[in-house]
Amino acid sequence: MRSFLLVTLVSVFGCSSSTPESTSTAIPAALEGYCTGKLRVATKVESPAVGGGWEGSGATLPAGTPFVVAVDFSRFGGFAFSNGAPQKLDGDFLKGLVLGTDFESSCATKPDRDKADFVLLSKATLFTNKDLTGPPCAVPAGTKFKSYGYSVGDGPATFESSELTALCGFAKGYSNDFHYGALVRK
Repeated sequence: MRSFLLVTLVSVFGCSSSTPESTSTAIPAALEGYCTGKLRVATKVESPAVGGGWEGSGATLPAGTPFVVAVDFSRFGGFAFSNGAPQKLDGDFLKGLVLGTDFESSCATKPDRDKADFVLLSKATLFTNKDLTGPPCAVPAGTKFKSYGYSVGDGPATFESSELTALCGFAKGYSNDFHYGALVRK
């Protein structure tokens, strides 16, 4: 009886395997023209929230994870990617991410907003109406805007730009998936 039980346990537990899903942390090709870095320490991330904001997810990325360097309120910040979806690095609120301590980069020198571009991190769909109706317009990741207005609150993000007119045929749009960053140019 014991050998039957042992064989049964080995067959049940020994043969079952769980293959972890592979996760790509590659920076999307549309953002390759921007400064990148690598985390030196494990860092918490925020996930995209509906309406264009970010929310804490409890997830942490390990040291060595590549990311796109951003400027966030005169401090360094950044965005890593999980299977193409952006994740905002959650640095210290007062210091941001500290070069040489939290991350390494050959192109980040100082957090200067004048050396950053307002860039869409992932594809966004904009609509002409706040209830997300009307003709949709897909704006690709990597799209850079020079003149814009952006607000987020309850409901969808509101985005206005004369450059949006060339892309979509309207200057003001609404989106539930508009996530951008002030990315540092190389």
